[in-house]
Amino acid sequence: MDVLHPQLVWVEGRCYRFFESDEWSKYRASATYEEEEYEPDINSADEFCNNDIEIVPFVGGKYKHSFYVARPFLPFIIGAKGSMRKKIEQETKTTLRIPKVEEDGDIEIVSFYRSGVISARHRIDLLMTSVRNKIHVTHFISLPLNCSNIIKGFTDFKDDVLNNCGKSARGICPELFQSPQRLHLTMVLLLLLDDAEQKRATEIFGACVQNVIKPFLEKSGPIIVQIQGIDCMNDDPANVRVLYAKVHSENEALNNLTGEIKKYFIENSNFVKQDDRDDQKVKLHMTVMNTKYIKDKDEALNSFDASNILKVHKDTLFGTVTLNTIHLSERGKSSNDEYYHATAKANLGNE
Repeated sequence: MDVLHPQLVWVEGRCYRFFESDEWSKYRASATYEEEEYEPDINSADEFCNNDIEIVPFVGGKYKHSFYVARPFLPFIIGAKGSMRKKIEQETKTTLRIPKVEEDGDIEIVSFYRSGVISARHRIDLLMTSVRNKIHVTHFISLPLNCSNIIKGFTDFKDDVLNNCGKSARGICPELFQSPQRLHLTMVLLLLLDDAEQKRATEIFGACVQNVIKPFLEKSGPIIVQIQGIDCMNDDPANVRVLYAKVHSENEALNNLTGEIKKYFIENSNFVKQDDRDDQKVKLHMTVMNTKYIKDKDEALNSFDASNILKVHKDTLFGTVTLNTIHLSERGKSSNDEYYHATAKANLGNE
């Protein structure tokens, strides 16, 4: 990374410069960052005032702040041989009490200086934000599309590709296609690292249904979603990795609702990764073919030729569905009906 143009990371309204080290890339065991030189001063505590950080008096005239951290973050906060922990303690004049990696619990920050406590908390938040951005998402807000008419439209499309328009095309095989029972729209991507974060996300999801989704539907009326047309994720139709069906709703109602849901999760949690926070535009689509669905694929199957498929099925209608349920879905885990496991779901009463 060019040290003159470091990555900028926003944490609680503050902008930090993040410098990634070779150790991160090599070992994934620690992460480093730089901040302006800090010299704690008890008289400057007001400059570090943060009402969201609860600091209480501690023995010996010290101050203490406790906060919960998901277990996967602990190795990064400790660092290789305790290097990151020592770095934070030395630079902020604090003492960190961190649970063992195999345990759940709160981190405690103790110092003679309120400003030191707050600075240490900000540094840990910055580190966790950087780590979170490097971990794959675990959950997503989804709109299930595994209803009978869309499954039929998808099955007809699959049969035509395999037997007609894509039969002789490079890389086309049955394993490329999405499972009919897992057809869906991804509305918001989330990273939930432990049971506590899943519980919190479930609470936010329920509040979002009551405060955002239902009021939106009361104003707009039922949202009818039409799945029609095919497109790809890149500019070369002869070398495609993902092929998807396009999504339509009157007056872009579904896109607007999705934007409001995403905004609600961003404002009430840190479960939306930084890259997704920065990308305000949500591109709704129903994935129909993806090279990732092929397990143990060789180099020749990293892409496929969709040129003729795009021509033949550019306007194909898969079906329509009325928005009546939204799920908080978990990746890589199925329910009894073979759809993604629902950590939470909401019936919107539009059936």
